[in-house]
Formats: sequence, structure tokens, C-alpha cells
Amino acid sequence: MTNPFGGPLLAVILCAATLTACSNKSAEPSSQPVRSSASATATPTVPTSAAGGPGRAELTLNGHIHKISGPVICTAQAANPSGTPPLGNLAISASDETASFAMSWLANAPSPLMALTFNYELDGGEYTMPYDSQPPNVEATAQGNNYTVKGTPPVLAPGEDTSTKNLPVEIHATCP
Repeated sequence: MTNPFGGPLLAVILCAATLTACSNKSAEPSSQPVRSSASATATPTVPTSAAGGPGRAELTLNGHIHKISGPVICTAQAANPSGTPPLGNLAISASDETASFAMSWLANAPSPLMALTFNYELDGGEYTMPYDSQPPNVEATAQGNNYTVKGTPPVLAPGEDTSTKNLPVEIHATCP
């Protein structure tokens, strides 16, 4: 049986695998995003654009601001908002040695954020928001190629496996 999600599911899995690899304290951070040519229908990623310039990303957790130094990857994909997992028509991710995030975005929807996950190493510990489709307690907005997620989603604090705290989070990403 073939996978009905094809390229979009592969993109979500690759984003999740990249975030997992970046969050492993024993793993070396990757300077380039993982790309796959396994699907002929996958849209190539473009980290920079002459018209828009390089992408930018920033993650703020509980008042601690971190400008992500790695590239912002914005990938068009086939939308499937009612799928498992739900997919928007744009996958946005960025990472460096301190923080990473991945989100799925559905343009022109009342609730455009289809999925979100992030990791942030802060004060010797790692804060994590495991993958959450349509996460609670967040607002998502877009203006042009600027995307913002803001709110108090459930976050795992350092050393916790199951207990979550609703911490103030802001993610700003500008696609190239």
C-alpha cells in the first residue's frame, strides 16, 4: 500500500527528525538542512532569495530572546488540513545549536497554524514543545512573508518528561 501523504508527510518527518537530531545533546548540530530527493513531488527548499533577502527567525521563551543563526527554510507543500498529521501549504523551519522550530502553515485560514514544535536550550536545560497539531493557547498571524506565533502553549521544562507548563512563547520567522 502506498502512502497517501507522499511528499508532504516526508517533509514533516524530515522536519521532526531534524529537530530531534538538533535536540540531542550528544549530536553535532547540522549547518545545512536535511533534504531528500525521495519524492519527485516535493518542492525544493530555497534558503535565500534575491528579492526578499535571507530569512530571519527568532524564538522567545519566557522573556529570553534568541535570534536563530541558521537558515530559515520555507517549503511549499500540498495542503491537507484534515489529514493525519494535518498539513498546511507551507512548512517553515529554522535551527542552530541553541534553538529550533518547525511549523506547518495554512495560508488564508482563520486558524493558519496546523502544527508546531520547538526546542530551546536555556540556562543549561532544554525546553521543548513536542509536535502538536493545532497547538492550544497560541495566535498565529502572517503579513507578507513574515510569520508570527505567540501565546502560552504547553512546554516541557528541563528534566520533565510528562509535566507541562504554559510558558509565554513567541516565534517570528521571515521566509526568504
